[in-house]
Amino acid sequence: MKKQIGFNEQDFDEWVKEREDELFDKARFKELGKEHDYIFQTLVFMGRASQQMSLGYTIASNLEEAPLAIKNETRDIASRYHELQETIQKLS
Repeated sequence: MKKQIGFNEQDFDEWVKEREDELFDKARFKELGKEHDYIFQTLVFMGRASQQMSLGYTIASNLEEAPLAIKNETRDIASRYHELQETIQKLS
């Protein structure tokens, strides 16, 4: 019989519930009056991800080992992601 490693569904749900405020910045959004503005919250988290993607692109673009196709794809993904953010922003 295999031993299950990790969380079962109930344990995971409890873990998320215990860390929900921290994971989703609930207190901060409440301070801003945005606790129920899910478009705003989406854009905040997407903005953070965008910053990380930009760092990754900057590093990849300077790697001699990275093929040009990978560099171009990384740049294109970042561009499409930004366009998606703009589309979501129009929803508010």
